[in-house]
Amino acid sequence: MNGTTIRVIARGPVVEGKAGPILKQGIQQFLLKMVQIGHDHLDNLLQPRPIGVYLTLEQAGKRNYSRGDYAKTISHTASSSRGIITDGGKKVYGPWLEGTSSRNQTTRFKGYQSFRNTKDWLNKEAEKVGNDQVKLIARNLSG
Repeated sequence: MNGTTIRVIARGPVVEGKAGPILKQGIQQFLLKMVQIGHDHLDNLLQPRPIGVYLTLEQAGKRNYSRGDYAKTISHTASSSRGIITDGGKKVYGPWLEGTSSRNQTTRFKGYQSFRNTKDWLNKEAEKVGNDQVKLIARNLSG
């Protein structure tokens, strides 16, 4: 009796045990992308108003206008499972600017909520960035 034979040869990262490192790298790239775009968004929110919006340089005086010193303290890092955007706690007025200080409870200034607004914005962007990253991971997994 004549037989028919079908031979299947599986190749690629999944079969070769390389899927784990590819997935780990993809997740790290996703986290790094998220903190980078989050940092950029936060930096944009914290930029000082240009002269002329409210006061001219002469009206404000050299000491009375923002030079963006707080924005310069913002940094970001990403590890294998966590991304962080922080002011590093280097400026004592950081919580006051955010609106989380006890001083905000006793004054009219309730803070800019820059970090909270950035977190909300990042939550909306995560699906788009994640979908792009999943496509890249799938391409890498297909060998």
